[in-house]
Amino acid sequence: MKIGLLGPDTQVQHVSKLLEQFKVQQVDLNKSFEGKSKISKFLSFYKMIKEVDIIYGIYEGFKFNPRYFIAKICGKKVVHHWIGSDVLEAQKRKSYKFNQLFIETNLSCSSLIKSEIANLGINSIEIPIIPSGMDYNLSEMPKDHAVLVYLPEDKELFYGLDYIEALVKKYKTVRFYIVANNNQNLLPYDNVEFLGKLGLSEMEELYKKISILVRLPKHDGLSLMLLEALAKGKEVMYIYDFPHVKAVNNIDDLISSFEEIIKKTPILNLQGHNYIKENYSSDIVFNKLIKVFKEI
Repeated sequence: MKIGLLGPDTQVQHVSKLLEQFKVQQVDLNKSFEGKSKISKFLSFYKMIKEVDIIYGIYEGFKFNPRYFIAKICGKKVVHHWIGSDVLEAQKRKSYKFNQLFIETNLSCSSLIKSEIANLGINSIEIPIIPSGMDYNLSEMPKDHAVLVYLPEDKELFYGLDYIEALVKKYKTVRFYIVANNNQNLLPYDNVEFLGKLGLSEMEELYKKISILVRLPKHDGLSLMLLEALAKGKEVMYIYDFPHVKAVNNIDDLISSFEEIIKKTPILNLQGHNYIKENYSSDIVFNKLIKVFKEI
């Protein structure tokens, strides 16, 4: 069996590493985009899909996807994975329905996404995408509380900038580390450090410095950072209900939950760690995914 991967580089990389770990052959169909003209891209994609048995696409199911159409007329099976903001896009348009003519099986990364696309008339199998090479070992805990925040550039308001600023201003002695952003002017406070985009080893070191992840986007699928932080034994404040996190729906919830955490010395969130280890291991996720591939 050979799988052709198609979608955002980050998610494709995670899935690719998972398949590689279990010795499943794969082809990176994103490379077909490297052609200089539409014709050369088409020919490149056509040539590449002839080598694969299944097309596994991620994210772009909300708009007409000509590659799914080409795959279908070439007799290939298509599996599509919904992961988060693609659902918001699908809710705004109807073109996602056309893609369903070419998709054999839909996957959803979480129960929330499964429910949301069900409302669009799409049945799916819930399978998470997990961080490639994720270390499930507990991380060190700092002596004092410190906070990790994912606040990507140009999406700061979507990822809860107003919530974060409220915390930063109220808790001046707590250190806040902002990743995926270099704009210090967004939060020009002494207790905030902007770190930009970090590699895997840099993130591993950062986890040793923090005790809390605050993730409060307006919408989410299944956050890879959420899984990582829980696996490492960190406290998590999240916009949705999820096992062993503190769910936050408004500013009052945010302040009271934050107060509850920081009034105690940092300790490992062992329940969160055990839950991730028992439910989101690479073995478990791969077995669910390979079952889908074999059934189609």
